[in-house]
Amino acid sequence: MAYPPAPGIVAPNAAPSTSEISRSDVEGVGNLKVGALLGLLTQIMFWVGFAIFYAIFNALRASGPLNGMGTGPTIPSWITVNTFYLAVGLLAGGLVIGMISYIFYYLGFRAIRRGDPEFGAPTTLMLIGLIGYLMTALGIVVIIGTIVSAINSAAAGTVTPGAVSLDLSAILGGLALIGLGAILALIGVVGLVLGNWRCGSRYEESMLKAGAILTIIPFVSIVGYVLLLVGYVKAGSKLRTGWAPPSSIRGVGYSGSSYPSPYGAPAPSWHAPPPPPPPGAPTPAAAPLCPRCGGQVSFIAQYGRNYCYACKQYV
Repeated sequence: MAYPPAPGIVAPNAAPSTSEISRSDVEGVGNLKVGALLGLLTQIMFWVGFAIFYAIFNALRASGPLNGMGTGPTIPSWITVNTFYLAVGLLAGGLVIGMISYIFYYLGFRAIRRGDPEFGAPTTLMLIGLIGYLMTALGIVVIIGTIVSAINSAAAGTVTPGAVSLDLSAILGGLALIGLGAILALIGVVGLVLGNWRCGSRYEESMLKAGAILTIIPFVSIVGYVLLLVGYVKAGSKLRTGWAPPSSIRGVGYSGSSYPSPYGAPAPSWHAPPPPPPPGAPTPAAAPLCPRCGGQVSFIAQYGRNYCYACKQYV
């Protein structure tokens, strides 16, 4: 039998209330929805950037080593410096937006973790992946900065003709950052898939599970992020209508007239009759009616008082 706590005594092992869990779910799903949208934009920018480079490569290869006059290769008119800038800008912008997407995924899984401890692992893995993303970006900046510095030095004539002004140690350091960052980013991808899959189970959305798998498959990853975005939109709509995840009732918490046991065990959801009072305890009289609601009250031998389950108060 789970006894109600005496007045002024805080019940032990009280888990977050259902309303608190619902708020954390709404906050988490909102962040995940933004993360999925940014992830979709990242995929589009990456694939378009790679497609431009691939088209340039094929066009140059198809043009042949010499034109009809034998004076040199024929370069298509659409291949200009701006074309290269566009491709590089798409890849660089995709990298930045991808980092922001990881931040929103991390915040989303962290918010849901307040109501469901199973999201602890995805939260940690996403943090590791975010660090890897930052290391990769730093490595790219180091390499590009070194190359630009060498070009500027050569253009300014500050180096001896024929001498190499490229700082190889900086290049190797940048490559090391990119390599280590890629490994950590891969760990983040594992957390991303795991977290999205668990969200699919928690919010009963099969689209989230399908999207979690498709995001790691080349050429169809865009479809995976579309499914994630639609799934999180649907999950957010369900939460705003008052729907609660089934897993939110796990653990020990207050629900109706059910209270935690003094020993920390989960309280039963039904009202069992109180046990016989121990020797020397006050003998209960006929159970009176509650003066507030007029309902039947129960005598709690542990505290020697009558308790009204309807009002949730001692009388």
